[in-house]
Amino acid sequence: MIAGICALALLGDMFAHWYGVRLRPQPHNASLTLGGGQTSIGVDAFNAFAAIQLILLLTIAVTLAMIALTASQRSTALPIAFNVVATPLALLGTLLVAYRVLVSRPAAQVPTHLSALQTSASPHVAVRLGGWLGLALIVSVSCGTYLSMHDERVSARDRRMQERALASAPRPAPPRGAPPRDAEPGTS
Repeated sequence: MIAGICALALLGDMFAHWYGVRLRPQPHNASLTLGGGQTSIGVDAFNAFAAIQLILLLTIAVTLAMIALTASQRSTALPIAFNVVATPLALLGTLLVAYRVLVSRPAAQVPTHLSALQTSASPHVAVRLGGWLGLALIVSVSCGTYLSMHDERVSARDRRMQERALASAPRPAPPRGAPPRDAEPGTS
């Protein structure tokens, strides 16, 4: 359940600004700024990442499928199979996002509509709240899928129902020619 909620929140967060790019125009283009001599651009996860966004979207899809199958299937085979796929994907996504948020921020690419802003130095890239929230959410998806893999227990209510069903089920008749159940082996 935690993994599903966090996966949906991560999908929404991917549209938020993960990075902020601050451009400093040269003096001859100062009239193009938004004020204070600087222009700031927000970059979401879809524009900041290339392959990472595909891994995140695949992780979200597999996690949501795992949750839907867990809720709809009586057998645990199919949900566990999806869980075995979702957990490594979420861990890979966690490592990649942590690397891009904590260690190596994406290179600042100036959008074409702001290409008139010729910067004298490279733009400054800062992680915004969306990036930190995205990192926290993918870590939560990883933990949720990992914990759900270990949670294969039957609830107490279901266990009692299974025990009652087994106790009240009629026993099948022994095959013909078989010794009675109460007889000891070798004495027929």
